[in-house]
Amino acid sequence: MSAVPRDRTAATLRGVAQFAAWSTICFIVLSLLLSWLNWSRGAPDLQCQIRAGILRDVISEMPIGRQALVSSLWVMPLPTVCALLFTPFLEAQAYGLAYLYGLALTAALATIPLASLLRRVHIPLSRIVSIGLLAVCAYAIGSSAYSDLLACVSFLLIALFFETHSKPVLRALAGVFYGLALFSHPVGFIAVAVKLICVLSRRLLRRSDRERKAVHCIQCFTMAYVFFVYLFLNWMIMQSPLWSLQHSMLRVPASASGQAVGELAATLIRSYAESAPVLSGHLGYVVEPILRRTRGHHFVDFHRDKIPSWDKRELLLVVPKDNNPLVSLCDIAPTLRRNPAAFSGYLLLTESPHWEYYLIVRRARAD
Repeated sequence: MSAVPRDRTAATLRGVAQFAAWSTICFIVLSLLLSWLNWSRGAPDLQCQIRAGILRDVISEMPIGRQALVSSLWVMPLPTVCALLFTPFLEAQAYGLAYLYGLALTAALATIPLASLLRRVHIPLSRIVSIGLLAVCAYAIGSSAYSDLLACVSFLLIALFFETHSKPVLRALAGVFYGLALFSHPVGFIAVAVKLICVLSRRLLRRSDRERKAVHCIQCFTMAYVFFVYLFLNWMIMQSPLWSLQHSMLRVPASASGQAVGELAATLIRSYAESAPVLSGHLGYVVEPILRRTRGHHFVDFHRDKIPSWDKRELLLVVPKDNNPLVSLCDIAPTLRRNPAAFSGYLLLTESPHWEYYLIVRRARAD
Protein backbone atom coordinates (compact mmCIF):
# COMPACT_ATOMS: atom_id res chain seq x y z
CA MET A 1 0.00 0.00 0.00
CA SER A 2 2.89 2.37 0.76
CA ALA A 3 4.37 1.89 -2.72
CA VAL A 4 1.70 4.05 -4.36
CA PRO A 5 2.38 7.20 -2.28
CA ARG A 6 6.13 6.70 -2.80
CA ASP A 7 5.59 6.45 -6.56
CA ARG A 8 3.48 9.60 -6.55
CA THR A 9 6.08 11.46 -4.49
CA ALA A 10 8.85 10.36 -6.85
CA ALA A 11 6.80 11.44 -9.89
CA THR A 12 6.10 14.80 -8.27
CA LEU A 13 9.79 15.33 -7.50
CA ARG A 14 10.72 14.41 -11.08
CA GLY A 15 8.15 16.87 -12.38
CA VAL A 16 9.48 19.64 -10.13
CA ALA A 17 13.06 18.88 -11.17
CA GLN A 18 12.15 18.96 -14.86
CA PHE A 19 10.23 22.21 -14.40
CA ALA A 20 13.19 23.81 -12.61
CA ALA A 21 15.72 22.53 -15.18
CA TRP A 22 13.84 23.63 -18.30
CA SER A 23 12.81 26.93 -16.73
CA THR A 24 16.45 27.63 -15.85
CA ILE A 25 17.58 26.86 -19.39
CA CYS A 26 14.90 29.14 -20.81
CA PHE A 27 15.78 31.87 -18.30
CA ILE A 28 19.44 31.82 -19.36
CA VAL A 29 18.54 31.90 -23.07
CA LEU A 30 16.05 34.76 -22.68
CA SER A 31 18.33 36.74 -20.35
CA LEU A 32 21.13 36.61 -22.90
CA LEU A 33 18.75 37.47 -25.73
CA LEU A 34 17.12 40.43 -23.97
CA SER A 35 20.49 41.75 -22.78
CA TRP A 36 21.85 41.55 -26.32
CA LEU A 37 18.79 43.32 -27.71
CA ASN A 38 19.20 46.09 -25.15
CA TRP A 39 22.92 46.39 -25.89
CA SER A 40 22.42 46.39 -29.68
CA ARG A 41 20.08 49.37 -29.47
CA GLY A 42 22.97 51.54 -28.33
CA ALA A 43 20.76 53.11 -25.64
CA PRO A 44 18.29 51.73 -23.08
CA ASP A 45 14.73 51.51 -24.32
CA LEU A 46 11.81 53.36 -22.80
CA GLN A 47 10.76 50.62 -20.41
CA CYS A 48 14.32 49.99 -19.18
CA GLN A 49 14.78 53.67 -18.39
CA ILE A 50 11.52 53.96 -16.49
CA ARG A 51 11.80 50.66 -14.63
CA ALA A 52 15.41 51.35 -13.62
CA GLY A 53 14.40 54.71 -12.16
CA ILE A 54 11.45 53.20 -10.30
CA LEU A 55 13.66 50.45 -8.88
CA ARG A 56 16.17 52.98 -7.58
CA ASP A 57 13.40 54.98 -5.89
CA VAL A 58 11.67 51.90 -4.46
CA ILE A 59 14.89 50.50 -3.00
CA SER A 60 15.74 53.95 -1.61
CA GLU A 61 12.28 53.89 0.06
CA MET A 62 11.33 57.19 -1.55
CA PRO A 63 7.59 57.96 -1.80
CA ILE A 64 7.89 58.63 -5.53
CA GLY A 65 8.98 55.01 -6.00
CA ARG A 66 5.77 53.64 -4.49
CA GLN A 67 3.73 56.16 -6.46
CA ALA A 68 5.42 55.34 -9.76
CA LEU A 69 4.90 51.64 -9.11
CA VAL A 70 1.10 51.81 -9.29
CA SER A 71 0.10 55.15 -10.81
CA SER A 72 0.18 54.42 -14.54
CA LEU A 73 -1.50 51.87 -16.78
CA TRP A 74 1.53 51.94 -19.05
CA VAL A 75 3.94 50.93 -16.28
CA MET A 76 2.12 48.19 -14.39
CA PRO A 77 3.71 46.97 -11.15
CA LEU A 78 4.42 43.27 -11.62
CA PRO A 79 7.43 43.50 -14.00
CA THR A 80 9.07 45.93 -11.56
CA VAL A 81 8.34 43.63 -8.60
CA CYS A 82 9.91 40.69 -10.46
CA ALA A 83 12.97 42.84 -11.21
CA LEU A 84 13.46 43.50 -7.47
CA LEU A 85 14.68 39.90 -7.12
CA PHE A 86 17.82 40.74 -9.11
CA THR A 87 18.70 44.17 -7.70
CA PRO A 88 20.91 42.79 -4.86
CA PHE A 89 23.30 41.45 -7.52
CA LEU A 90 23.56 44.65 -9.60
CA GLU A 91 24.76 48.20 -9.20
CA ALA A 92 22.09 50.92 -9.19
CA GLN A 93 23.13 52.15 -12.64
CA ALA A 94 22.50 48.64 -14.03
CA TYR A 95 18.94 48.22 -12.74
CA GLY A 96 17.71 48.22 -16.33
CA LEU A 97 19.25 44.74 -16.56
CA ALA A 98 17.31 43.69 -13.45
CA TYR A 99 14.13 44.57 -15.32
CA LEU A 100 15.21 42.44 -18.29
CA TYR A 101 16.10 39.53 -16.02
CA GLY A 102 12.67 39.85 -14.38
CA LEU A 103 11.03 39.59 -17.80
CA ALA A 104 13.17 36.55 -18.62
CA LEU A 105 12.09 34.94 -15.34
CA THR A 106 8.36 35.42 -15.99
CA ALA A 107 8.73 34.06 -19.52
CA ALA A 108 10.78 31.09 -18.31
CA LEU A 109 7.97 30.10 -15.95
CA ALA A 110 5.79 29.55 -19.03
CA THR A 111 8.21 27.02 -20.60
CA ILE A 112 6.65 23.81 -19.26
CA PRO A 113 3.01 25.05 -19.52
CA LEU A 114 3.60 26.04 -23.14
CA ALA A 115 5.31 22.71 -23.83
CA SER A 116 2.28 20.90 -22.39
CA LEU A 117 -0.03 22.88 -24.67
CA LEU A 118 2.15 22.02 -27.67
CA ARG A 119 2.21 18.35 -26.68
CA ARG A 120 -1.59 18.28 -26.66
CA VAL A 121 -1.55 19.18 -30.36
CA HIS A 122 1.17 16.58 -31.03
CA ILE A 123 4.12 18.93 -31.58
CA PRO A 124 7.38 16.93 -31.25
CA LEU A 125 10.22 18.16 -29.02
CA SER A 126 7.68 20.37 -27.32
CA ARG A 127 10.01 21.72 -24.61
CA ILE A 128 12.68 22.79 -27.05
CA VAL A 129 10.02 24.26 -29.34
CA SER A 130 8.49 26.14 -26.39
CA ILE A 131 11.85 27.75 -25.59
CA GLY A 132 12.20 28.67 -29.27
CA LEU A 133 8.72 30.23 -29.36
CA LEU A 134 9.36 32.20 -26.18
CA ALA A 135 12.67 33.38 -27.61
CA VAL A 136 10.92 34.56 -30.79
CA CYS A 137 8.33 36.34 -28.65
CA ALA A 138 11.10 37.96 -26.57
CA TYR A 139 12.92 39.03 -29.73
CA ALA A 140 9.78 40.58 -31.21
CA ILE A 141 8.55 42.27 -28.03
CA GLY A 142 11.75 42.79 -26.08
CA SER A 143 13.26 45.05 -28.73
CA SER A 144 10.30 47.46 -28.56
CA ALA A 145 8.84 49.93 -26.08
CA TYR A 146 6.30 47.23 -25.16
CA SER A 147 8.78 44.81 -23.60
CA ASP A 148 6.65 44.51 -20.44
CA LEU A 149 4.02 42.84 -22.62
CA LEU A 150 6.26 39.76 -22.52
CA ALA A 151 5.36 39.22 -18.86
CA CYS A 152 1.65 39.55 -19.65
CA VAL A 153 1.87 37.05 -22.54
CA SER A 154 3.73 34.58 -20.31
CA PHE A 155 1.08 34.67 -17.58
CA LEU A 156 -1.69 34.33 -20.18
CA LEU A 157 0.02 31.21 -21.56
CA ILE A 158 0.16 29.74 -18.05
CA ALA A 159 -3.49 30.67 -17.52
CA LEU A 160 -4.41 28.95 -20.80
CA PHE A 161 -2.56 25.81 -19.67
CA PHE A 162 -4.55 25.64 -16.43
CA GLU A 163 -7.76 26.69 -18.20
CA THR A 164 -7.59 23.63 -20.47
CA HIS A 165 -6.51 21.14 -17.79
CA SER A 166 -8.68 18.12 -17.05
CA LYS A 167 -8.66 18.65 -13.27
CA PRO A 168 -11.18 21.24 -12.04
CA VAL A 169 -8.89 22.34 -9.18
CA LEU A 170 -6.20 23.32 -11.66
CA ARG A 171 -8.73 24.96 -13.99
CA ALA A 172 -9.79 27.16 -11.07
CA LEU A 173 -6.12 28.13 -10.61
CA ALA A 174 -6.18 29.83 -14.03
CA GLY A 175 -7.83 32.84 -12.37
CA VAL A 176 -4.62 33.55 -10.44
CA PHE A 177 -2.59 33.86 -13.63
CA TYR A 178 -5.23 35.94 -15.37
CA GLY A 179 -4.88 38.25 -12.39
CA LEU A 180 -1.09 38.32 -12.70
CA ALA A 181 -1.46 39.18 -16.39
CA LEU A 182 -3.74 42.05 -15.34
CA PHE A 183 -0.97 43.28 -13.02
CA SER A 184 1.58 43.16 -15.87
CA HIS A 185 0.21 45.17 -18.80
CA PRO A 186 -3.00 46.92 -20.00
CA VAL A 187 -3.52 43.95 -22.35
CA GLY A 188 -4.13 41.95 -19.17
CA PHE A 189 -7.19 44.13 -18.49
CA ILE A 190 -8.51 43.25 -21.95
CA ALA A 191 -7.83 39.54 -21.47
CA VAL A 192 -9.60 39.51 -18.09
CA ALA A 193 -12.57 41.43 -19.54
CA VAL A 194 -12.86 38.93 -22.41
CA LYS A 195 -12.63 36.03 -19.97
CA LEU A 196 -15.38 37.49 -17.78
CA ILE A 197 -17.60 38.07 -20.81
CA CYS A 198 -17.09 34.45 -21.91
CA VAL A 199 -17.95 33.16 -18.44
CA LEU A 200 -21.10 35.27 -18.23
CA SER A 201 -22.21 34.32 -21.73
CA ARG A 202 -21.86 30.63 -20.90
CA ARG A 203 -23.94 31.11 -17.77
CA LEU A 204 -26.65 32.89 -19.77
CA LEU A 205 -26.67 30.68 -22.85
CA ARG A 206 -26.58 27.29 -21.22
CA ARG A 207 -26.85 25.72 -17.83
CA SER A 208 -23.53 24.61 -16.35
CA ASP A 209 -23.02 21.74 -13.96
CA ARG A 210 -21.99 22.43 -10.38
CA GLU A 211 -18.34 21.66 -11.01
CA ARG A 212 -18.09 24.12 -13.89
CA LYS A 213 -19.98 26.77 -11.93
CA ALA A 214 -17.57 26.37 -9.01
CA VAL A 215 -14.55 26.68 -11.30
CA HIS A 216 -15.95 29.80 -12.95
CA CYS A 217 -16.84 31.38 -9.62
CA ILE A 218 -13.34 30.82 -8.24
CA GLN A 219 -11.76 32.23 -11.39
CA CYS A 220 -14.00 35.31 -11.36
CA PHE A 221 -13.49 35.98 -7.67
CA THR A 222 -9.72 35.64 -8.09
CA MET A 223 -9.59 38.07 -11.01
CA ALA A 224 -11.90 40.50 -9.21
CA TYR A 225 -9.72 40.28 -6.09
CA VAL A 226 -6.57 41.17 -8.04
CA PHE A 227 -8.34 44.09 -9.72
CA PHE A 228 -9.56 45.45 -6.38
CA VAL A 229 -6.07 45.05 -4.94
CA TYR A 230 -4.85 47.31 -7.74
CA LEU A 231 -7.57 49.85 -6.97
CA PHE A 232 -6.73 49.58 -3.26
CA LEU A 233 -3.04 50.30 -3.93
CA ASN A 234 -4.02 53.36 -5.96
CA TRP A 235 -6.24 54.50 -3.10
CA MET A 236 -3.61 53.91 -0.40
CA ILE A 237 -0.68 55.42 -2.31
CA MET A 238 -2.28 57.98 -4.63
CA GLN A 239 -5.38 58.79 -2.50
CA SER A 240 -7.62 57.88 -5.45
CA PRO A 241 -8.64 54.33 -6.43
CA LEU A 242 -9.04 55.40 -10.07
CA TRP A 243 -5.83 57.44 -10.29
CA SER A 244 -4.13 55.29 -12.93
CA LEU A 245 -7.33 55.14 -14.99
CA GLN A 246 -7.90 58.89 -14.84
CA HIS A 247 -4.30 59.96 -15.41
CA SER A 248 -3.34 57.60 -18.23
CA MET A 249 -4.00 58.78 -21.76
CA LEU A 250 -5.45 56.33 -24.26
CA ARG A 251 -2.47 56.88 -26.53
CA VAL A 252 0.13 54.14 -26.22
CA PRO A 253 3.54 55.56 -25.19
CA ALA A 254 6.01 55.52 -28.05
CA SER A 255 9.75 55.05 -27.75
CA ALA A 256 11.74 57.97 -26.43
CA SER A 257 12.23 60.51 -29.22
CA GLY A 258 15.80 61.72 -29.37
CA GLN A 259 14.58 64.86 -31.09
CA ALA A 260 12.11 65.74 -28.30
CA VAL A 261 14.60 64.97 -25.52
CA GLY A 262 17.36 66.91 -27.25
CA GLU A 263 15.00 69.82 -27.80
CA LEU A 264 14.15 69.89 -24.08
CA ALA A 265 17.82 69.91 -23.05
CA ALA A 266 18.69 72.67 -25.53
CA THR A 267 15.77 74.88 -24.46
CA LEU A 268 16.53 74.55 -20.76
CA ILE A 269 20.19 75.39 -21.27
CA ARG A 270 19.57 78.24 -23.72
CA SER A 271 16.55 79.96 -22.18
CA TYR A 272 16.12 78.73 -18.60
CA ALA A 273 19.59 78.02 -17.28
CA GLU A 274 18.77 79.70 -13.95
CA SER A 275 15.36 78.05 -13.54
CA ALA A 276 14.44 74.78 -11.83
CA PRO A 277 12.57 72.49 -14.26
CA VAL A 278 9.73 70.43 -12.80
CA LEU A 279 8.36 67.30 -14.47
CA SER A 280 5.47 65.13 -13.39
CA GLY A 281 4.66 61.53 -14.23
CA HIS A 282 6.87 58.71 -15.45
CA LEU A 283 8.24 61.14 -18.01
CA GLY A 284 10.80 62.27 -15.42
CA TYR A 285 12.54 58.89 -15.53
CA VAL A 286 13.01 59.16 -19.30
CA VAL A 287 14.73 62.56 -19.08
CA GLU A 288 16.42 61.84 -15.73
CA PRO A 289 19.92 62.87 -16.96
CA ILE A 290 18.56 66.30 -17.92
CA LEU A 291 16.93 66.72 -14.51
CA ARG A 292 20.16 65.81 -12.73
CA ARG A 293 22.14 68.24 -14.88
CA THR A 294 19.73 71.12 -14.23
CA ARG A 295 19.01 70.17 -10.59
CA GLY A 296 15.34 69.86 -11.44
CA HIS A 297 12.48 68.19 -9.59
CA HIS A 298 10.51 65.07 -10.47
CA PHE A 299 7.06 64.17 -9.12
CA VAL A 300 4.38 61.66 -10.02
CA ASP A 301 1.44 63.61 -8.56
CA PHE A 302 2.74 67.18 -8.72
CA HIS A 303 1.14 70.17 -7.06
CA ARG A 304 2.73 73.39 -5.90
CA ASP A 305 2.77 72.52 -2.22
CA LYS A 306 5.32 69.79 -2.92
CA ILE A 307 8.01 72.17 -4.17
CA PRO A 308 10.86 72.21 -1.61
CA SER A 309 10.99 75.53 0.20
CA TRP A 310 14.80 75.65 0.03
CA ASP A 311 14.79 76.03 -3.78
CA LYS A 312 14.43 79.76 -4.40
CA ARG A 313 14.92 79.55 -8.16
CA GLU A 314 12.22 80.27 -10.70
CA LEU A 315 10.17 77.07 -11.03
CA LEU A 316 9.42 75.89 -14.55
CA LEU A 317 6.77 73.22 -15.17
CA VAL A 318 7.53 71.32 -18.38
CA VAL A 319 4.58 69.63 -20.11
CA PRO A 320 4.81 67.63 -23.36
CA LYS A 321 2.54 68.62 -26.24
CA ASP A 322 0.14 66.22 -27.91
CA ASN A 323 2.62 65.63 -30.76
CA ASN A 324 5.30 64.57 -28.28
CA PRO A 325 5.77 60.76 -28.29
CA LEU A 326 6.20 60.89 -24.50
CA VAL A 327 2.94 62.72 -23.75
CA SER A 328 1.15 59.68 -22.32
CA LEU A 329 3.84 59.38 -19.62
CA CYS A 330 2.94 62.78 -18.15
CA ASP A 331 0.12 62.65 -15.58
CA ILE A 332 -0.54 66.39 -15.89
CA ALA A 333 -1.12 66.32 -19.65
CA PRO A 334 -4.61 64.69 -19.55
CA THR A 335 -5.79 67.19 -16.91
CA LEU A 336 -4.44 70.09 -18.92
CA ARG A 337 -6.27 68.91 -22.04
CA ARG A 338 -9.56 68.27 -20.23
CA ASN A 339 -9.55 71.17 -17.78
CA PRO A 340 -7.23 74.08 -18.59
CA ALA A 341 -8.74 76.03 -15.68
CA ALA A 342 -6.94 73.66 -13.32
CA PHE A 343 -3.72 75.38 -14.41
CA SER A 344 -4.77 78.83 -13.23
CA GLY A 345 -1.69 78.93 -10.99
CA TYR A 346 0.67 78.43 -13.92
CA LEU A 347 1.72 81.02 -16.48
CA LEU A 348 2.60 79.81 -19.97
CA LEU A 349 5.97 81.33 -20.82
CA THR A 350 6.89 79.77 -24.12
CA GLU A 351 6.39 76.78 -26.40
CA SER A 352 8.72 74.67 -28.50
CA PRO A 353 7.71 72.10 -31.14
CA HIS A 354 7.31 69.32 -28.54
CA TRP A 355 7.05 71.10 -25.14
CA GLU A 356 5.24 73.81 -23.18
CA TYR A 357 6.97 75.73 -20.39
CA TYR A 358 4.92 77.15 -17.51
CA LEU A 359 6.05 79.46 -14.72
CA ILE A 360 4.85 78.01 -11.42
CA VAL A 361 3.39 80.80 -9.31
CA ARG A 362 4.35 80.05 -5.73
CA ARG A 363 1.62 80.19 -3.13
CA ALA A 364 1.98 82.82 -0.44
CA ARG A 365 2.87 81.22 2.86
CA ALA A 366 1.06 82.27 6.00
CA ASP A 367 3.33 83.61 8.75
